Amino acid sequence: MAFDTQAAAIADETDEIANSIEQEVATAVSEGRPLADEDASALPSTPRDAPIVRGHYRVDPGPADTFTDLLKLAETETTAAILGAWREVEISIRKATVERGLFHPQPRALASEDVLSPELSRSANDLLELRNRVVHEGDVIPTVSGARSYVTAARRIVDALALANNPALQHRDYEEQAIRAVSMNSSYVKRNDGDVGFDAYGETEAGGSFAVEVKHRGNKRLTMEDVKRVADRLPQLGIGVLLLTNAPLSQEVRDFNALSDTSRPRMEVVQWRDSTDNDVLARAIARVAG
Repeated sequence: MAFDTQAAAIADETDEIANSIEQEVATAVSEGRPLADEDASALPSTPRDAPIVRGHYRVDPGPADTFTDLLKLAETETTAAILGAWREVEISIRKATVERGLFHPQPRALASEDVLSPELSRSANDLLELRNRVVHEGDVIPTVSGARSYVTAARRIVDALALANNPALQHRDYEEQAIRAVSMNSSYVKRNDGDVGFDAYGETEAGGSFAVEVKHRGNKRLTMEDVKRVADRLPQLGIGVLLLTNAPLSQEVRDFNALSDTSRPRMEVVQWRDSTDNDVLARAIARVAG
């Protein structure tokens, strides 16, 4: 009874989380700036009936769908269905780890916010505890309804992880975090929500002005073509430009930074991933603002 109740509660919780992420993705797609073709990804218009978005490809639900098979398996082999459902969660976490450029052979902890949100992490850990009770402790034999609730919860975690990898949502979240970091290291920053111009404009306490362009690249490298497209707009602007990216900087981009050291206005490319890079960001702002 306790297993059934907890599995049903987790299923309800994960459904709410996945629905919330679906709404966020829809908002990011409809309100965000147009993305490059290679970053665009389709979004299901009706989440329950339309194909499920998984990373950069789509999987049509149907008889061959893994979770559909697991729901059927739960009717006769409850323990096997639970093991299979948890396995799908593990595979999904590993896939998300690779897609986000972390490349760890094993995911660090399920609580890692690199892959899972805090809410999703709690749900995943609850599922893991239930799975361990069935396999290792042996103090419960799941009922059919409990196993079906477990499979449903696992599916919604996989759905949520896939939706969280939507390029539009990732780009929006990264842009918001990056511009927030710039504002913390400047006296004034104004975000540009239009389609023309740079992503933000700022001023330093010393009175220097600069523009900010944000390029989120997932697990792809930032190319010199990306850099040149921004650099070509420098003469029209007349102030320094800071290009922020989550992607590693190639040697070619590093050479560009070195060559632009004496140019005015100056442009610099900075890899900013999170708050641990704020010191690098602050120094770069001082250089491009002059």
